[in-house]
Amino acid sequence: MHKNKIKGAKTPHTLYKLAKEARYPRTAAGLSEVGIYDRATKAVPVDADVSQLLTSLETFWRDEDIDGGVYPADAIIVLGSCVRLWAHQTHVDIGLAVGHPWLNDQRR
Repeated sequence: MHKNKIKGAKTPHTLYKLAKEARYPRTAAGLSEVGIYDRATKAVPVDADVSQLLTSLETFWRDEDIDGGVYPADAIIVLGSCVRLWAHQTHVDIGLAVGHPWLNDQRR
């Protein structure tokens, strides 16, 4: 069985930098406090807004009944550019989940 691997996590993410400056933890609650961490550009026409991260994760955990429907408040959020995914309990590589479709104002 393979474990999912996070790629692109070596360089500190902008969201991490802002959270660290404000002394917020790398939890969903802490990162949600950052709010908008990057403004819209011509290439990416929306703000990067994480203000609803905690609410979204809590809703997802409850709706999917993961761990009794309660999101763990102390869970550390790990950010990367993409995650290699493997089909559950198999050796089947199902590709990459990309964190953002744009890189340096260009499509990935």
